[in-house]
Amino acid sequence: MTHWDFWPYLISFVCNLVIAYVIARVLGAHEEYGLFHGIGVGILIGLAAALAMVTEMVFEERAAGFMLISAGYPLIGCVLMGIVLGVWKPKAKVLVTT
Repeated sequence: MTHWDFWPYLISFVCNLVIAYVIARVLGAHEEYGLFHGIGVGILIGLAAALAMVTEMVFEERAAGFMLISAGYPLIGCVLMGIVLGVWKPKAKVLVTT
């Protein structure tokens, strides 16, 4: 991989945007915002991603430590996204009447 090869970074960025969007949609569906609600949603979505990774790595016969570290990254990332989105309250909806 050369220093001009930006595709892994671009793909990673887009995937993380999609994950953040999913977390925001789940949080928005409940109309309940807060630190702990964001953490809870982040854990659930992060666990889903982590378990999907572990399922794949088990068939690749990876070491347990490698699986734990590799699956821990999306879990921690989703919890952090959940925290940010959970405490970030949306603006009030404005009704426009004509």
